[in-house]
Amino acid sequence: MKCARVKFAWYRRGAQLLERSVRSDQGFTLVELLVVMAIVALLAALLLPALSRARERANRIVCLNNSRQISLALLAYLEDNGEAFPAANGVNWQEPENWIYWDGHDPTASTMEFDGNGNGYSPEAIKHSPIVRYTGGFNTNLFRCPTDRTLRQLDNGAPGLDPIAVGFQFYRFSYSLSRSGVEAWPGMSSEIFHFGSLYIRAYFRASSISRPSTKIMLAEERTLLEGPNNGTYSGAESSAWVWSTYMAYGVHPPDRLASRHNGKGNQAFADGHIETVKPQFGLMPEHFDPRQ
Repeated sequence: MKCARVKFAWYRRGAQLLERSVRSDQGFTLVELLVVMAIVALLAALLLPALSRARERANRIVCLNNSRQISLALLAYLEDNGEAFPAANGVNWQEPENWIYWDGHDPTASTMEFDGNGNGYSPEAIKHSPIVRYTGGFNTNLFRCPTDRTLRQLDNGAPGLDPIAVGFQFYRFSYSLSRSGVEAWPGMSSEIFHFGSLYIRAYFRASSISRPSTKIMLAEERTLLEGPNNGTYSGAESSAWVWSTYMAYGVHPPDRLASRHNGKGNQAFADGHIETVKPQFGLMPEHFDPRQ
């Protein structure tokens, strides 16, 4: 009798194990799957914004370091050139004193193909820029903010872009040198132009800056594609952040600072420090006009 009970208990235990095995082979139920999916979706909703913010903070720091490195290079340039700022001319109008030969024209070339302005064209021109001597060589990433995605769109010919903005976005870097745009009133960049036999050299020197710690020297400038443009397309035809509303050929709307870092941009000041400020900051004369 005792042996029969032991055998029955053994059979019952085996049946329970078999039942569990069959049940486990059936996988998750629909309810269990829905619960798991809901938990994953909740975690993603919580984590993705945090990851996005962390990525932007990292990009802002890279951009800030770019501004700092280029601004220190500019200060070193000033020290070697009697405190005279370099120029920041427009497309197809490079001079040896331009801070960056950004459009492929090398004004120091003598044996290359020349265009109508007498500037040698070469894809290597930018590597000969005066600023490159102080940055330890040319690296595209140094002159581009990693958050500035519009430049990558332009490089890749992304579809759906404003054709007028694309046509006027000559300058394909994120940082620009402060410039009045008035030949007779240089600052901070010097005004240097060569018209045939006429050579205009209006140098601006660092000693002329009033309160350097409040004046933007190197601007993180918005691209035309970052808008809004309101039908007026300007500010991307040179390596300059043109802050005045006057140009020799007529009225010129002031260039706007970038707002790609949570509504702000990294701006390098004439004393070498960097601040992250809103675009409206660049519309104040006490921050853009080096003489005020």
